[in-house]
Amino acid sequence: WQAQADLFLAWGEVEPARLDQAAALARRLVDYAPSLGTHHTRLGVVLARQGDLSHAALALETAADLDRTDVAAFSDLAILYQALDRPSDADLARQIAEILNETYTH
Repeated sequence: WQAQADLFLAWGEVEPARLDQAAALARRLVDYAPSLGTHHTRLGVVLARQGDLSHAALALETAADLDRTDVAAFSDLAILYQALDRPSDADLARQIAEILNETYTH
């Protein structure tokens, strides 16, 4: 399911209808293993691509809560918070992502 969700997400660039399939698979992954932050991150990315920014932020917040070391979740949250006109939240998420990136890449 994970690989299929990623594939449909990529195809969504060309065929937007594939994003619906990616979202369905990402939701299935979350339902199957709700304690894995990476599944919530994937769902958040798909929802953001579909334009559902508030639900995307919720999915990414869940991912960040489940895995406080998920650089992708915090980076994506920073972008979403900025788009949702939440600049202080965006700054905090960006700072956390930078700290995590520095910590885990050196």
